[in-house]
Amino acid sequence: MPQPSMTHHDASAFCQTCPDMQAVTTVLKPLGFSVAFHMQADDQQAYLQLAPLPEQCHYAGPFGMSVVYLAGEDSGLNADEDNDLDTMNAFPAHASRFWFYCGGESKEVFQQTLDTLIAAFSLSWEPLAANVFALPSTVVPSHLQAVA
Repeated sequence: MPQPSMTHHDASAFCQTCPDMQAVTTVLKPLGFSVAFHMQADDQQAYLQLAPLPEQCHYAGPFGMSVVYLAGEDSGLNADEDNDLDTMNAFPAHASRFWFYCGGESKEVFQQTLDTLIAAFSLSWEPLAANVFALPSTVVPSHLQAVA
């Protein structure tokens, strides 16, 4: 069942499944999105005490919109004993994660993109302003960052 319309802003969603990267690409392509950046999973950093980094894909869309898909569990930031970032590990149970940056001023395309992703992957979107687990802008390539 589709969610009520959201106001036009950036959003994040935790997903209970982990769709194949090609399935996400197939859903976004008719909406005008294309792959702008793709990174394979990296689980070779255990010796550095880093959590495995799932495969991810950044999609650029119309009107400066972008979607980021993390094809695996987002483990958050792992803080050491001298750091208080442990609260960042309090993500809800999930198998993958999406971020949506609204970019330009097309509310129709924004809502159509949200509705399409909700229907395809049973997502429940939260505004990034209300979501303390927002993807830091330093992680999003500058050419994909939404125009303020």
